[in-house]
Amino acid sequence: SPTPSHYCRTKAPGWRDGTFTGSPVAQFVKEALPEAVTEAIPANPQRYKVEASAGLGDWTHTPWVAVMDRAITTSVEEGYYIVYLLSHGCDRLYLTLNQGCTSLRDEVGDRQAREVLTRRAAVMRQRLSKEARGLRELRPMLRTTSWRGRLYEVGTVLGVEYDPAALPSEEQLVADLHEALRLY
Repeated sequence: SPTPSHYCRTKAPGWRDGTFTGSPVAQFVKEALPEAVTEAIPANPQRYKVEASAGLGDWTHTPWVAVMDRAITTSVEEGYYIVYLLSHGCDRLYLTLNQGCTSLRDEVGDRQAREVLTRRAAVMRQRLSKEARGLRELRPMLRTTSWRGRLYEVGTVLGVEYDPAALPSEEQLVADLHEALRLY
């Protein structure tokens, strides 16, 4: 079965290019990755909801795997959560503490949602920066024209960037996830 580095060494899926249906990569993002993330959650995994998407009927610009504390949110459309984001073109993978943007955008529009997410991210970052070790302030470069991807970029509180073709050890990936859970 494919791995994240396999996903990135092969032709990266394109938007509406006919490669989505039946794709082993889409299956990997939707099934294998959430399972691996769930297994890496320490102690009480039932506390968390793990959800993923490679797209609905066609590729999303930014495939993702989210970890949501059920006491905070159970939807990627609102609240805040941990999310792995894969950039369009598959050249960067990010582990971030991020914010849901869909409900906010629906309520106030793009421009104001961008301002609110930026402001909230700065407040949360200020509160968490002293506690962070491996996760740091960063702005993901998701390389997307999607409104959702652009809002994820400004909504990022803290994160870590990976080269999907040269991922760190599994031990490091798990340590980063555990830190994100601790900060969350």
